[in-house]
Amino acid sequence: MIDSKREANLAAKKMLKGMGEGWKPRTWDNLGWHFQIIKGKLSIDKTSNNSFRCWFDSGWSHNGVIVQFRGSGPTPKKAYNQLKFIMENYISRIKKELRNL
Repeated sequence: MIDSKREANLAAKKMLKGMGEGWKPRTWDNLGWHFQIIKGKLSIDKTSNNSFRCWFDSGWSHNGVIVQFRGSGPTPKKAYNQLKFIMENYISRIKKELRNL
């Protein structure tokens, strides 16, 4: 857990390195300081075992099921790349199924 807003801001800014444009740091206090970086519907946070998770939360639901995807990796960029791979794979599988309808 991070003890100060300053530490959380520094940790979030460190995650921005190498991520490209459009990413922004986000910090908040909830029984300790937390941090992540965000871009649109994407967020990346650091896990307790020092790896990273990248989430896509669409805000969409179908029959009560919320559409979300998650990637993980040893760096924020690798977590993001894994998420993109998973989503692209999922989309191509859906397209294949649509062609077979």
